[in-house]
Amino acid sequence: MLLSGGHTLLVLVRNLSDYIVLGSTLDDSVGEAIDKAARYINLPWKKGENGGLAASFVDAAERARKRFDHNYTPCNFSIPSSNRIKTSLDFSFAGLKSEFKRKFDELTSSGVPNFLEQQDTVDVLAMSFLDACSQHISDRLNNAMRRLSVDDCYAETPVIISGGVARNSYLVSRYITF
Repeated sequence: MLLSGGHTLLVLVRNLSDYIVLGSTLDDSVGEAIDKAARYINLPWKKGENGGLAASFVDAAERARKRFDHNYTPCNFSIPSSNRIKTSLDFSFAGLKSEFKRKFDELTSSGVPNFLEQQDTVDVLAMSFLDACSQHISDRLNNAMRRLSVDDCYAETPVIISGGVARNSYLVSRYITF
């Protein structure tokens, strides 16, 4: 699986010259969606570290995860996971990004005073978005593993997750138990 700023791919690799793309990005990649969401909430570029905006976004989500239960929503919102075809192996993050922006716009126009200065709100926005992205990726990975397990020769296929977004500690922590 490749998770990066430019691509989200699910590939079955038999050997270096024999591979099949099982699923790919239909619109925005996961990395692009995370970067855009970080820009919406004006997170700073994290200097001196790889990941830039995404690293700041992960830090915000980690603060929220440490502070709150995943169901705690101080502004009573959540970002739903993609409702596209549940059996698909393709990825679509444009809808999640649009929903994040809609929630952001709703908060800015609702009269919540200086909500971007309220660290808890910003952190929970980041956590909610990463949770939705993670669920979408997990759904596709589970679909692929179910399909591959039908053929006994792929029943014990190892999963390799690579790319820049694969370094995202918040997302990776969701796959460790996969």
